[in-house]
Parts: sequence; C-alpha cells; structure tokens
Amino acid sequence: MLAYRAFIHTTTPYTPAYLMFGHKLMLLLVLLSPIPPPEAPSLPDCVRNLRENLRTVFASAHGRMKDAQRRQKEQYDQHISSLAYPRGRCVWLDRSKAGVGEPAKLHCRWQGPHEVVFVRSSTIDVTVHYNQLKPASHTSHCEPYDMTLPLGYISIVEQ
Repeated sequence: MLAYRAFIHTTTPYTPAYLMFGHKLMLLLVLLSPIPPPEAPSLPDCVRNLRENLRTVFASAHGRMKDAQRRQKEQYDQHISSLAYPRGRCVWLDRSKAGVGEPAKLHCRWQGPHEVVFVRSSTIDVTVHYNQLKPASHTSHCEPYDMTLPLGYISIVEQ
C-alpha cells in the first residue's frame, strides 16, 4: 500500500497520501534520524499552514478531476455510434435469449422482418411484424434489412 499511496496520480498531480495528510510520506528511517528539521513552527502556525495547504490541494485536485472526467467522457463518446432507423425501414430484431418455454437449441436469434412505423426518440423504435405489434426495442438490437416485404403485408401506422 505504501507504493500506491506514495505514487503521483495522473488525474490529480498529487499522491493520495498528500491529499490525505497534507504532506509527503516519510519513511520510518527518516523519522528516526537524529537530524532535526530546519525550523519548528508553533502548533497554531503548523495547523493553519496544514489547513491552508489542504484547501489549496483539494481545490486543485477537484478542478483537475473535473477536467479529466470531461476529457474521458469526450474520448468515450467519440467511439459511440447511434443507429437511427427512419420510419418505414425494415429491420431484423435481435432476440439474443430464448423466451420462456422455448428450447435454447432451437432458438432463432434474429426475428423479422419488422418495419419501423414510429420513432419516439433517437433510441426507441416501435416495430410492427406481419400481423401484430411488437414491443419497442433499443436501436442497438436492430440490424438493417433490405428486402421486399411478403405479399399480404399490411403497414400499421401509429398516430
């Protein structure tokens, strides 16, 4: 644990021990050495200095952590892609798990084709099968489907 507490973190340019105690860690060997510190401030001055030091360090660390959080979010958001299917687009619906009473061995993962008939938001689509409505699904579970619909297909439009 000494190595972790004495290591300077990249997010906050301080060690966890410095953030906790307000000064660098000292090894036992340094504390046992007979060399006295250059000046020994009075107790109220020491407490005041420690309190000011901790306030300054906390404010700096808090600002740096906010910047790091924003930077990490921007980096994460660069790799996110949202699939927005327009109304009327045919898609396959991903059913990765078998339903209750359905044998997993005979489970067909992709179900469809379904037509997107109404888009509530950028992440929720309402889908319609040949003869019945299906529950809304998240767009990450859909794949594009480019094929003509079978004869007798009736498009249902939600208003």
